Amino acid sequence: MVNGQNIGRLLARRPGSRFPTLAPVTTAWIHRREVQAGRGGRAFDGRWVVEFEPLFPSLPDPLMGWSGSPDPLRATRIEFPSLEAAVEFAESRGWSWQVAEPPVRRLVPKSYADNFRDRLDRSTSPLALFAAAGRPAEGGGERPGRPEGGTARQPSPEEKRPEEEVVEDIVEEADEESFPASDPPAWTGTTIP
Repeated sequence: MVNGQNIGRLLARRPGSRFPTLAPVTTAWIHRREVQAGRGGRAFDGRWVVEFEPLFPSLPDPLMGWSGSPDPLRATRIEFPSLEAAVEFAESRGWSWQVAEPPVRRLVPKSYADNFRDRLDRSTSPLALFAAAGRPAEGGGERPGRPEGGTARQPSPEEKRPEEEVVEDIVEEADEESFPASDPPAWTGTTIP
């Protein structure tokens, strides 16, 4: 192994069989298994995956629009418990391989109060805007915890816009104009004999 890459010693075998192949086999990429969205578990953190570089581009199906490829190795995904096991497997098959190390995630510790402080800063409610600017809300006293003469946040141009200036949405306006025409006639209480 030289600089994280290998030099094939054996004839490359066709993936999925024990017979050697005459055509070159694509590079096998060895990487950590990615964390799936919505699953915060750490059960598969140490797992490594071997996947192949695609030989052909993915093409949309003319009828359904699904993407597909004539490459049989595109869907091949082999999992291993360690990097050494994945490398040993690729070398035993004579495949050229590369290891893709994931970037190191640096978690910044955040206090529980910072979570709510960030939400208050992003909020657009009038009470939150007054609190963020350091001004008392309607009918309230001074904001507790802020010393006299503290710096206040300046409101953005959207916050300074007068309340009487209302921007009408043309879709809503068209919906309001056509609403009675789309209703069925009301029942008058008479029946037709």
